[in-house]
Order: sequence, then C-alpha cells, then structure tokens
Amino acid sequence: MLRVAIVDDDPWVREGRAAALIRKGVEVVHLSDHIEALARDGWDDVDVLLVDAHNSGAEFDRFQGVRVVEKVRGERPKGDLRIVVLTGHAFNDLLRIRMAEAGADVLFPHDAVRSPDDLMAVVDGTGWAATGVDDGARTRVGLAPRSNVNQAVAWAEQHLGEAALEPGRSQKSLELTRRRLITARRRVSELTGMSPGGSGSRSILEWREVAAFLQRARGAERRS
Repeated sequence: MLRVAIVDDDPWVREGRAAALIRKGVEVVHLSDHIEALARDGWDDVDVLLVDAHNSGAEFDRFQGVRVVEKVRGERPKGDLRIVVLTGHAFNDLLRIRMAEAGADVLFPHDAVRSPDDLMAVVDGTGWAATGVDDGARTRVGLAPRSNVNQAVAWAEQHLGEAALEPGRSQKSLELTRRRLITARRRVSELTGMSPGGSGSRSILEWREVAAFLQRARGAERRS
C-alpha cells in the first residue's frame, strides 16, 4: 500500500484529495498546510509527497512549497521518496526552476489533475511522463547552468525584505542606500547569471530587472 503525504494551504483541497486517494486504497499518512509540514519531524513513513507550491498567506516567499520540498528532500534522497508538485502556477518558469533545485521529481498544473483517476496516476507514477519539473525553463528564462534561484530568493528575504519589492515603487523611494541597491543588483546577477537587458556595457542587472525577477521568483507577481 502506498503511503502518501498531502501538503496544501487549502483545507478543502487537501481533504478532498485525501478522501479520493483513500477510496483508491492509498494510505494517507500526513495531511497539513505548509507550516505544519515544515514543523514535522521525520518523513520515513512517506512514499509519495503531494505538495502545493503556493501559499498566499506566506510573508515573503509565497512559494512555500519549495521550502517543504527542500526539507523533505534533505531527509529523503531521490529514489527513496517521490515528490510531486501540484500547482496553479505551472506557467511560472522560475517556480519550475526552484522546484527542480529543491529536488522535486515532477510538476503538474492543477487543471491536469481533474479526477480521482488522474490523481491516482500521479501518485502511482503512471502519469509522470506528462511533464517534467524544469521542463526547459532555465533556458527559456536565460539563467546560467549553475545559477541558484532559491539562494537568490533567500538572500533577498534576508537583506531586502517585502517593502523593497512593493510594486510601483521607484528606486528613489526605497528605504535602501545606494550601496545596498548596488549590492543587491550585483548579488542577484551573480546568483542567476542573467545577462542585463538592452544594449550597452552593463555587467549587472538594473534594479527594476532585479525587482521583477524576485517578485516572480517568490510568487508575488501581479496576475492579470
């Protein structure tokens, strides 16, 4: 019997998926939101982790599912436990990259898992050929092969904070010194290996490019 853990910030979603899997003969051994999952001690009793990527209630990094994957993968290496990401943000290439860096095995958009049979196929692995995690995202975004988006987000959370990335704020209105802004531009440029847009001889990203990148990487970009 497969042992499954379900992590989602929406209680109705996680309860519904748990009920569907139990009817299929799956043992659901853990059911929680991201915060409870991060506090869980040990994942030895899990064969498959189903984790939602986004938590709108998170303070800085909305993609709290990445932290869950990092924690679980730190305890259980690949091949020992399968990690499946189910998300409404599959369009976000930076999320795909972050989940690949964290150690997820596969990523599915929510609308690809419409029925209990679809969900069971995700759990038992028969539906895994549908998509990958990175899925070419690093190339599409233009990141260097050794870039680390998760490190960039973690650095921004520690050194910049939420207020610095508020939409619509000009560089002059930020409560950051010129030196800190230059440091932020340089650090994110180094961690991503992204080439500055436009022409000229710039070697690091402009602040607007850094801010836009970080907003998207932490799941806080505006969606139309």
